[in-house]
Amino acid sequence: MENKLTIHLVKTWREVMQLRTIWNTCISFMTRDQTKIGFFEQIIWWLRNRNQIEAFLIYDDPWLIAFGIIDGNEIMGGVTPSYRGKGIGKLIFSLMTKAVPKPAELEVLADNIIAQKL
Repeated sequence: MENKLTIHLVKTWREVMQLRTIWNTCISFMTRDQTKIGFFEQIIWWLRNRNQIEAFLIYDDPWLIAFGIIDGNEIMGGVTPSYRGKGIGKLIFSLMTKAVPKPAELEVLADNIIAQKL
């Protein structure tokens, strides 16, 4: 199965809320805080961070399947459950690693063996 993925830089409020939705879908794989993000929390986070980060939404058109965030040399992201194990996370993190100052930092859960191989 060949996917045609598209990557969109988050710019609009609609995209900010899509980022929240996919983040909450991937929350069980987050390393620091696995609390779901509410509507107003997302707005506050975006207003505080929008000038220092780059956030991306990844689509297998028309489906939103993943996200990526670059914050300095720290990279983070996630892939929806139905698209995990297909190399999409590896692709996303590979592209983000090339876009950040060296060395890139990525935290993964101890039991997330696949992500540790990135």
